[in-house]
Amino acid sequence: MLNFVSHYVEESLQLGERLARFLPVGGILHFKGEMGAGKTHIIQGLLRARGIAEADISSPTFTIAHYYQTRRERLVHYDLYRLEDLEDFGLMEDYLSEQTTVLVEWPEKLKMEIPALTEVIISKSAETERKIEINFRGYTMTEANLKALYEKYQPSEKIVLHMQKVAELSAQIAEKLLKRGEIVNLELLKQGALLHDLVKYIEWPNQESDPLIWQELRQKHFGQKHSVLMANLLRKYHYPDLANLVGDHDSWDFGKWRTWEEKILRYADAHVEGDKIVSLEQRIVNAKPKYPGPHSQQFWQEFASHQKKLAAELGLSS
Repeated sequence: MLNFVSHYVEESLQLGERLARFLPVGGILHFKGEMGAGKTHIIQGLLRARGIAEADISSPTFTIAHYYQTRRERLVHYDLYRLEDLEDFGLMEDYLSEQTTVLVEWPEKLKMEIPALTEVIISKSAETERKIEINFRGYTMTEANLKALYEKYQPSEKIVLHMQKVAELSAQIAEKLLKRGEIVNLELLKQGALLHDLVKYIEWPNQESDPLIWQELRQKHFGQKHSVLMANLLRKYHYPDLANLVGDHDSWDFGKWRTWEEKILRYADAHVEGDKIVSLEQRIVNAKPKYPGPHSQQFWQEFASHQKKLAAELGLSS
C-alpha cells in the first residue's frame, strides 16, 4: 500500500502522471471515493501523460464510457455512477483485452471478480486536502506457490543466487523511486526478479547428471528462449502480470515503452553477473565471448546506450 496527500488540483494531476508511468498497457485501475473527491482530476493527469490531448479529455458521467486511442494502446474511462444494468454493457470485453487499459470510477457497481488490479482510494481529510491510498491486488503469488515452482522446476544454486541478487538490487532501486514519490509495485518486481531465470537451464548444453525436469523441458521447448517459456508457464498458472514482466526482461526491443518494474528488472539483471553486482562495462566485456554472431558491435553499443538511458530515468549512475 502506498499513501499520498494532495492539496491542489495540480498535485492530483501530477499523481495521475505518476500512475501513468506505473500502469502497464492493458492494466486496470479502480478509483474509489465520494462525489467530488477528485477522482477525475487524477484520471485526467494519467490520460494527459499517456499522450491524450487535453482538449480531447472529457468526463464520461453522462455517456458511461469514453474511449481514447494512442499508437500503443486503447484506453477506456468508465464512470459507473449512473449505471444500473451492466448486462448490456461491453465492460467485460474491455477488461479481458490485453491492449485496452481500463480506468473505472465507482467500481463498487461491478459484480464481477477482477483477478488483478490497482485500487486508488481517495478521501477528503479537509476542505482542500485529499488522502490517496494505492493498493495492488492479485498481481503476485503466495510464498507457498513460489516455493512450489522452485521445487517443480529445480533451478540450480547458481541460478537461484543470481535471481536473489537481482531481486536485492531491484528492491534497492525501487525504494529510491518510491522515495521520489513514484509508484512501483514492489512485490510484483521482487517476485519477477525471483522468477526471471527460473528455467534458464533450457538454454544450457545437456549433461547426463541434469535433473529429469531439465531434460524434459529442453526436449519439449528446444530452441525457445527461457524468458518466453517462463512467461508461458506463468500465464498457465494465471499470473499474467508476472508473465509480462518476466517475458520482457531480456528483450532486444530497446525502443519499447516499459513500466517502472520492467525498467528496473532489465537494469538490475544487466548489472548482476552470477551473484555479483558489476559495472555495465565489465558485464559487456564478459558477455561478448558468450554471445557471438548476431550480437555485433552495433548491438553492444545500442545495449550500452539503452542501459545508460535507463540509469538516467532511474536516477542512477550507469
